[in-house]
Amino acid sequence: MVPLFRRALSGTGCLLVLALIVVACAPTVPWKNPNLPKEQWSKDWWACRTAAQQQAGYSPSAGPTPQSGLNSVSPIQEYERTQMRKAILGYTDLCMTEKGYVPVKE
Repeated sequence: MVPLFRRALSGTGCLLVLALIVVACAPTVPWKNPNLPKEQWSKDWWACRTAAQQQAGYSPSAGPTPQSGLNSVSPIQEYERTQMRKAILGYTDLCMTEKGYVPVKE
């Protein structure tokens, strides 16, 4: 049973799981600005997210290469990724606040 699980999570299976996690983490209108149409938030959020990635020094090419595989990430690299995610979220939140948005509590 375990080899089947490993096979399912290797290669494309692992990429599928990663894609599902990314989709699950996508924003669901967590911000509102009473002075703007509701549809505007996604444009502003993506603009803020892009600016935040640049501010944090994010580089998509810094991730694992196809040759190294997804399992070759060291604990230090995982820690750095976590810190990068936190920085990007912080910069995104700051940017949205500066645009006049407030977080929506669900």
